[in-house]
Amino acid sequence: MKITFTYTNFNMIVTACGKAVAGKGESREILKYICLDCFSDHCTAFGCDGYKAMMVNVPCGMSTPSDKVRVMLKPFRVPNNCTQVVVRVETERIEIDIMWYHTVLETLVQHIVKGEYIDYEKNMPTQEQRNEYSIAVNPKHLIEILNGMKNIPSVQLHFGDKLHSFLITPNSDVSGITGLVLPMRMWERD
Repeated sequence: MKITFTYTNFNMIVTACGKAVAGKGESREILKYICLDCFSDHCTAFGCDGYKAMMVNVPCGMSTPSDKVRVMLKPFRVPNNCTQVVVRVETERIEIDIMWYHTVLETLVQHIVKGEYIDYEKNMPTQEQRNEYSIAVNPKHLIEILNGMKNIPSVQLHFGDKLHSFLITPNSDVSGITGLVLPMRMWERD
């Protein structure tokens, strides 16, 4: 089975989901991998360490149309001198071809991972479960605010409406610290 991705799409998977997988100290080996659920025309990638998660949906091509193929990949840095990445699922291993058009630049080999990955679909809220509105923020600004609170065990997000800022406060007895995140101005389309 071959699954083909553009460099841009595969790099998006590894970069985003790789930030959410578990580190070296995690005892649950399966959480150190990115889960790829690939279908005939798209792939849903998911990374989770038990506390945070990231999901990415990208187009892909499969050599044999299938309902679903699940592949577990250890995150790695994708060289930026390639045009596509081909993941070949063999019986006992996974081969990842880093390609420049039709030329293989490098082949990485990973072992098939045994075990069940978490049911991420069960843990992701459906459209009906989400709030009636969303707030657009610059992720860099949100990260900066949260970094200022990194010694606090947990925080609460307090939303008003989509046109106003929201607050981030400690979810404990810690007082005197409040983060304020301003929404980005989004132009409404007619």
